[in-house]
Amino acid sequence: MQAGNNGLYKVKYLTFGIHSDSLKTARPRLIHLEMDILNNFKRIGVVARTLNGKERLGIMHSIFHIGEDERFHFDWNWLTSSGLSVKDFIAHSSFYFKNGRTFKIGNTYGAMSLLAITASDISDQLLSDILKMESSQIVTMHIQTIDQNEAIYSVGWMKYGSS
Repeated sequence: MQAGNNGLYKVKYLTFGIHSDSLKTARPRLIHLEMDILNNFKRIGVVARTLNGKERLGIMHSIFHIGEDERFHFDWNWLTSSGLSVKDFIAHSSFYFKNGRTFKIGNTYGAMSLLAITASDISDQLLSDILKMESSQIVTMHIQTIDQNEAIYSVGWMKYGSS
């Protein structure tokens, strides 16, 4: 965590996933991918570590309860005895979506925007500028490489419509 301006902290998390038929076949591939990612970060001098499940839930709780002093209380053993799910421990008690772009979680208002970048290359400066914004924000990037022919078709469809 590094201190930012205006009392804000910038923290970056990387979540990755793969397609698989089952958790059993996915687990070894995910472990291998995790080790590759950690080694690549280490090679460029970035300190990174893997979070456990409770830590990830705590982060999600802090996102849903932004600006509140409510602490995250959770123990895996509580799930079976209570009949609750992890969602019951992290989610806010109220979500309000009046229109498509704005929302309210508890006493916090927010807005969501989608930026679809269909360029063949994303500049490092663009990503840097997005991540340097000084506001309380969550930036999620879903990056997927696709076949060149599929990309050309997709860009054409987005530009000219389905006709």
